[in-house]
Amino acid sequence: MGYDDGDATEGLFIREPALREVAKALPGLSFVGIQEAVGVDITPLFAHGGVRGLFEIPVSTTEARFQYEPEAFLDWVRSCFRDFDFSKGVCFWFSGEPHGIRGDYWIEARLSGVEDLLPLWSALGASSVLVSSEARKCIVGIFMGEMGWEMFRQP
Repeated sequence: MGYDDGDATEGLFIREPALREVAKALPGLSFVGIQEAVGVDITPLFAHGGVRGLFEIPVSTTEARFQYEPEAFLDWVRSCFRDFDFSKGVCFWFSGEPHGIRGDYWIEARLSGVEDLLPLWSALGASSVLVSSEARKCIVGIFMGEMGWEMFRQP
């Protein structure tokens, strides 16, 4: 587990116990903290709730499902982040079962790349994922829709 167990982080984990579960599920994650907004005051709930306003047209789609075609699905996720910049850290939000975080904040973390995000789907069962690149000021949204999974990008 890559997070710092200092007093501030421990207090945050006490207030938000699901965060500890997320940190345990993402072994490549170096937990930094939480942020209320990224970019120009974009909260995660605004981004999630306003998919068609913030994100206009899906950049990529797949009908592959992790439960039935895990390799095809994870290959698709990797392709969604092919040119994403993880170098200055990211902020992410997701919803899913059983340990989904559905809050008013972004989880700020350092990750070595997309491989560190894959447990969001494989271990935590995410149905919506938002990832903001600090280096590129870009948000990628991956959502389970009626016709399959859709990836949106907001530069």
